Amino acid sequence: MKNFILLICYLLPFVTVAQSDWNQIPQTSFPQTQITDFLVNNDTLIIYGDGFNNDIEWKQGLIFARLDSNGTILNQTFLLDSLGDKLAVSDNWGKIISTSDGGYAATAATVQRESAFLIKLNHELEVEFIKEYPDTINLSNFDYQIKEVKGGYFLYGSIQLPNYKLAGFVRYVDYAGNTYWNKIHSFTSFGTMVTDLDHFTDSTFVFVTLEILAQPNVSQLQKLRSGIYRMDFDGNITATWRSEEAPAIGYLSKVIAMEDQSVITFGLARKSFDATFLWEKVQPTLTRMNTDNNVIWQKNIGRIISSNGVNGFQDFITSEDGNIIGCGKLSVKNGNESSRGHGWLFKFSEDGDSIWSRNFATPFPDYYPNGGFLYGLGALSSGNIMAGGTAEDGQNRYCWIVKLTQDGCMDTLFCQTSSLQDIPMTKEQIKIYPNPTTDHLYIEGSGQEVSIFDLLGKKVLEQKMDATTAKISLPKLPSGTYHVVVRTAQQQIVAKRIFIGGGE
Repeated sequence: MKNFILLICYLLPFVTVAQSDWNQIPQTSFPQTQITDFLVNNDTLIIYGDGFNNDIEWKQGLIFARLDSNGTILNQTFLLDSLGDKLAVSDNWGKIISTSDGGYAATAATVQRESAFLIKLNHELEVEFIKEYPDTINLSNFDYQIKEVKGGYFLYGSIQLPNYKLAGFVRYVDYAGNTYWNKIHSFTSFGTMVTDLDHFTDSTFVFVTLEILAQPNVSQLQKLRSGIYRMDFDGNITATWRSEEAPAIGYLSKVIAMEDQSVITFGLARKSFDATFLWEKVQPTLTRMNTDNNVIWQKNIGRIISSNGVNGFQDFITSEDGNIIGCGKLSVKNGNESSRGHGWLFKFSEDGDSIWSRNFATPFPDYYPNGGFLYGLGALSSGNIMAGGTAEDGQNRYCWIVKLTQDGCMDTLFCQTSSLQDIPMTKEQIKIYPNPTTDHLYIEGSGQEVSIFDLLGKKVLEQKMDATTAKISLPKLPSGTYHVVVRTAQQQIVAKRIFIGGGE
């Protein structure tokens, strides 16, 4: 297993101008390391995903790793299926939680058997037990998420019935994984998915759904609505709210239960669609609803994008100051170039006001097909924020971890707090191109001084600008990612990552 450990152990700093701010990926030749969940527990980082064991033969299994806040590995486990199947996770059914006994619990699935698993680990990531939920009746039974509750866990998600329809479910199991009750939810004749669940108290809960309103047809746009359901500890639904088709609240994927019994939801709201190509344009949307399911506020955030792209949040936490931070992926596009995924962190108040938004590229050249997605986050005792997920360089996938300050700063060369609704005009006035480049850059705009830094924060070039358009000749530099920092005439800073493809 020594070769496998390199996948998550050798993490090199991306930005180290301040020691507490960095962006890391594994520096190894092993491809296809997919991280689908991440959490912080007592200042340690927990990474969960799938990867491959190439010590004896190439087999797919599950990766669990515990690191300190500097990225040093403390414990790791690589788990293979005892029956020889491939163990797998995805962004919806590969989740891990910290448990009240100091350990961890996770959900996963096998590829061929399509069975769901509950995996219990202790504090050192040693496996305590594995509970499989085989199903010989339904077509698939693998989409499981997890929440710890009194006396055990709620498992929830969706299954595919023998008639090919989807049905949502919530299953209550004890700490050994044995089932107390299992509630199947089919709120339409065409399919239901339970997409998220949270708790108000030890005995009151809320879950959200996506519900199919018509028989899916390849020649028609799929008709979907969202649902919000309140539930007691026995799984009985106590209150119901269902939207119209394509609601303003969005196609719901996340819910946050608030202390006053209201909820904050996240979904992708339809903004337009093309009837010819059946392309739906959607926008990330946050909504707060009171106990009577009336909208308190609703905020559209992020750019409108085709629904076949991925844009939005995977996890939320409440920060020390009582505000909420979400992490996920933001689709970024410049001009006619193809979209690529940036990691996205967004902090907002309980009133829906934007406090700051940060999106940043992976430590690869920032152009398609490279990109990344942050799946989980947490806060250290210092207040710094950690987030983790998967980065792709077009061919391979890697574990990706970032650390930011409470103000959302990672690169201390440039950290400007702004609302998503406020577009800094300086960015529009400064153009830096081409990217990637080899021996020169063009800077257009009201810049006065240009500096270039390498990944360790070392300044490799500094030059004054005496015209609105300047051609910057680059010294011979190792190929890699650099930061171009332009100071404007208004003494503001604009920064951009570029890839320089020269050589020694």
